Amino acid sequence: MDIVREEFDSEAIQPAPNSIKMYNEETAVKMILRCKEMGYMITGLESYRVEGTSVEPFMEHSIDYMFSKYGSKGIGCWDDAIDFIKSKHQYGLVFDVFYLISDATVRDPFPDIMSVSKDKINDWILRNRKGNVNFIEEYSEIVETGKVIRYKINGGSIGDKVKRNTPIEIVISKGKVPPS
Repeated sequence: MDIVREEFDSEAIQPAPNSIKMYNEETAVKMILRCKEMGYMITGLESYRVEGTSVEPFMEHSIDYMFSKYGSKGIGCWDDAIDFIKSKHQYGLVFDVFYLISDATVRDPFPDIMSVSKDKINDWILRNRKGNVNFIEEYSEIVETGKVIRYKINGGSIGDKVKRNTPIEIVISKGKVPPS
């Protein structure tokens, strides 16, 4: 299960044990907003009516963004997807949100790592699924143990955001050189 579905799993509607998971209007909108934050493209929305354990798909109230004005990129259709869901309010439908995870295009906010510990940086790495971070330890007469001395981002950054696959090198202080 991916990070978005995992985040909203407790809000899912699953009429029968083996049926698909669907989401009410409010949760579907929250999922789309989360996809927008993550940079995941919305590829489509499917609508259903649920009565008891019966699920009836409503294709006339579904949409495919792969072949829309957004093309195969699907980037930028988040607001349209939200408007689409809200326009179906009167029908009492539930939705499944389809999106494409593309880590190469996702840019995550880059923290002020000069002011945090290695543990906080590791938390950020895990939360944002950064797989290309290299820690180097060096002695420093100025920077206290465990703090960042300097860092280098090898391309892939725009302002305060960094692509997931961007190589990042972080130099951490080992403290002062021990007396010999």
